[in-house]
Amino acid sequence: MAKRQTFFQAFSWIAILTLISKLLGFVREAIIASLFGASLMADMIYVALIIPTIAFTVIGTAIQGQLLPAYIASSGRRVFQQYSFLFITISFGLLTAILLLIQPIVMVIAPGFNSQESLVTSWLSVIIIPVLIFMTLNSLTQVIFHANDHFTPPAVGPVVNNVVTILIIVMFYSTFHIYSVALGILVGSIGQFLYQFSIVKEKSLLWPSFKNVHFKSQLKKLKPIFPIIIAALALQLNLLVDRVVASFLDEGGIAALNYSYRLLWIPLSILLMPITTIFYPKMTRALKLNNLNYYRELIANGFNVILLIALPIMLVMLLESDSIIKIVYERGAFSVEATVRTSGALLFYTVGLLFFATREYFVHHFYAHERYRNVMYGSLIGVTINILLSVILAQYIGINGIAVATSFSMFVQTIYYYYFIRKDYFILNLSIIAKAVFSITLIGLVIQLLRPLINDWQYISFLITTLITFGFYFLLLQKEVTRMLEDMKGT
Repeated sequence: MAKRQTFFQAFSWIAILTLISKLLGFVREAIIASLFGASLMADMIYVALIIPTIAFTVIGTAIQGQLLPAYIASSGRRVFQQYSFLFITISFGLLTAILLLIQPIVMVIAPGFNSQESLVTSWLSVIIIPVLIFMTLNSLTQVIFHANDHFTPPAVGPVVNNVVTILIIVMFYSTFHIYSVALGILVGSIGQFLYQFSIVKEKSLLWPSFKNVHFKSQLKKLKPIFPIIIAALALQLNLLVDRVVASFLDEGGIAALNYSYRLLWIPLSILLMPITTIFYPKMTRALKLNNLNYYRELIANGFNVILLIALPIMLVMLLESDSIIKIVYERGAFSVEATVRTSGALLFYTVGLLFFATREYFVHHFYAHERYRNVMYGSLIGVTINILLSVILAQYIGINGIAVATSFSMFVQTIYYYYFIRKDYFILNLSIIAKAVFSITLIGLVIQLLRPLINDWQYISFLITTLITFGFYFLLLQKEVTRMLEDMKGT
């Protein structure tokens, strides 16, 4: 395995590669939007995608919560080898069950679809669902890389995935029409696995001998992490509820939610989630070594980085949500009406961007401490709030109400998790928070005053807003940013 990367090396490579992957994802989504717009066919594609995503949640959270800490421990490689075959077997079992029950599952997820629409969605799902196997294998290889503080190869994997997916859609759309998207998603996932498997050195850990597999005892060992599986399912239930409620609204509502949600995850994936990805193995290792002072420093520094990066991104997306949708999607079958609907959802999702990132970061604190019930209770509280608010608000403001419910749910979960973290670690630097919030508010007011001068062209408006926001923000917070970077040098 290659030498461990420093924080800056890891963050830089993850950010660059994720940016490339997301740009390719832009191309993929723009192609789908151009071909199908925010239409019923686009709704069917995204409903079909939900099924393997929810199924993988059961496996992926177990891998993330159990195997990475186990791998870092002294006997971790043996434990990892024993469990890898178990998770692969479970993925095959889930795959079989879903294929047998695909039509009832589609009717539950999209009850607003008629019989013909449900049938097409079922066939799309049949093509896509085998990605569950390759998502599991990709997750297992990712644990091996991350446990060794080697973050670049698993960041390249999604780039390979997107390139292959785009090529398949473009090459086969004229022949298979809507089904070319499902085929591209499947082949892209296979391509990602083949890349990651080809360079991981400890291949034997993914293909253990049968004599090392004792399913009954291993399932018992998984029992302590059932709460995080429930928590992850609750998080996916948030997305499922959004789509179910949207299926009863105007045609294209599911697609508009999906387009806006994917845009929200671009800054999350490129700049915010990598912080959690890098810090989680370090936090786990600090606890294994009982180095609590270093752990306290890590969790506080990580939170400050997320806060300082998230605020200017939020401001740009809030002020330029309409321009962003026009730039990315408005062409071909994607109409002006679809832009209005999608930009509204993006606006209200963006309100919760900081809480999406901090929630994920705080959850990994509980993973490292193996306090899984805290994660479960927080997620159940969040999904309950999301369901109630989505159903109520959608009646008045449509899909915007669904986005509001999701953002508020993330806010409540973040506050809940911080309440328990605060009992052991005080991580809030109130002076940094106050100065950052004041600075971003001041910049927002200045940009609004300049709005009549920059609002005529969406490309220019977006560029000027971004430059002003980040330029003045880091100028006003130069001391805090410099100190943050110095603190991170030894991380």
